[in-house]
Amino acid sequence: MNWDIALQTTFVVLTVLLAWVGIEMANRPPTTNTQKWAYRSAFILFGLLLVRVNYVQSKRNIDEQTRIRNDANRDQQKSDAQYNQVKQQLGDITKFVAQPPPNLDSNEVAAVVRAMSGMSGKSELPRNLLPVLPDETLKIIADHLQKRLQDGYSSFDQIDNALYAKQFHQGQEDKMREERKQLRAKVFSDNKELFSYAHSVSDECAKRPALANEARWLTDVMARFGTVPCCDR
Repeated sequence: MNWDIALQTTFVVLTVLLAWVGIEMANRPPTTNTQKWAYRSAFILFGLLLVRVNYVQSKRNIDEQTRIRNDANRDQQKSDAQYNQVKQQLGDITKFVAQPPPNLDSNEVAAVVRAMSGMSGKSELPRNLLPVLPDETLKIIADHLQKRLQDGYSSFDQIDNALYAKQFHQGQEDKMREERKQLRAKVFSDNKELFSYAHSVSDECAKRPALANEARWLTDVMARFGTVPCCDR
């Protein structure tokens, strides 16, 4: 049963009982000390229960309002962050389009813009364009690529963890270990071009001191997939 409904029902029942005690006392006035204390005890008991229920209701309402307010604040902060990110992204794209590297033609400029906006899909940026890109442009492309890999890894990791946990079941170690290897091989096979592109971007970032963090982050994400030398679990 919903707690709010239960509390509201209890509040109504206690109110009715308190009113009933009052009516009974008016219709049948107490004549002995025992009867007087019985009415007093009933009033005190129902009154205290009513106060307690009212307190719990009020606290739940306050907590719910606080939760809603916090959720609204988080959503607002998320929206503001997304807006600022898009605004920054549009500014970077506008700056790049206004002053692209002189050796890029219009098709290559369009390809770079798609990569900067995260809309390149499976048609990755030609590798020969990476060395001529400014640091800030390559950083944006690396950030988009890192997010794309990270999103893919989250799904992969759920399946891999499930298989890893089964290795501890008696008689399943070798089978599950082999299934994990097959899973990694399939992921790499299905995303071979993406990983190759990520390696190229990472290598180019590693050549630039200002983009050392981006190179390290890309390498770290690929290492989780097992596409670069790393220790298996």
